[in-house]
Parts: sequence; C-alpha cells; structure tokens
Amino acid sequence: MIIIKPYQTILVPVDGSENSQSALAHAIYLAKQCNAALHLLHVVNLAAALSLSGYDQGHYSLLKEVQSALTETGNKVLNEAAAKIPAPVKHSISLEMGAPGQIIIDCADKCKAHLIVMGSRGLGPVKGLFMGSVSNHVMGQSPIPVLIVK
Repeated sequence: MIIIKPYQTILVPVDGSENSQSALAHAIYLAKQCNAALHLLHVVNLAAALSLSGYDQGHYSLLKEVQSALTETGNKVLNEAAAKIPAPVKHSISLEMGAPGQIIIDCADKCKAHLIVMGSRGLGPVKGLFMGSVSNHVMGQSPIPVLIVK
C-alpha cells in the first residue's frame, strides 16, 4: 500500500507566462489544502539568451548588460508572483542562473520540495518549445512528483 503524506513544500518555477501563472494558482490551492509552503523560483538562462542574440565572447560589457537585464526581469517576475500568494501561505523566493531543467531539479532538492508545480510552456528564448523541453526534462529527471499545468 502506498502512503501519501501531505505536501510540506511545493516548488513553483515562474517566468511570468500564462501557463506559469496558472501553475502558481494551482500551487496556491494545493498549499492551502496541505498547509504547505511555496518556494518560487525564476531561472535566468543567460546562455540561451546570448545564443539567440549572436553574442560574441569578446563583448564582456554586453554580457554584463544582458545578465543585469535578465536578472532585473526575473526579480520583477518573482515579486509579482509572490504578491499573488495570500497571507496565510508561507513562501520563499530564489533567482538562479543556468540551465532551467537542471536548476529546477537542484532547487527542489535544496529546498526539500515534495512537489514541483510548473507550466507546460513558458517565455523562453524559443517561445513554446523552450519551456516544453524544460517541463519534459523535469518530469523525466525529478525524483519527486511533478504537476504540469496548461
């Protein structure tokens, strides 16, 4: 017999997309039902953004500008998402840089998440395809349950 314990921590990767906002709404509902805490995560994928811009490694100042802009946008996304969480639901936020799929898996481990709730597609560099591949990666590699929301 499989025993399911209530979720205590739910990881919610956010990017500001409609699917991400829907995933957050589902996570808030689940957090209320289980008295769980939410951990919001935004991943800055600098490598993908730079590859689409034709970035040349010799332009260090451009790298810093792009990184700063993406970090600023990520913090705005996190703060907007956190503002939607009602007062009784505990939450924390983090912004990380790297490959989104692996960062999500690593963050779930670090914050001791019991569930990942994420959108099926997001606002990645190749809209639609990007987050779809991230959600597929997370689903395939995560040792904990993953809820994919459309």
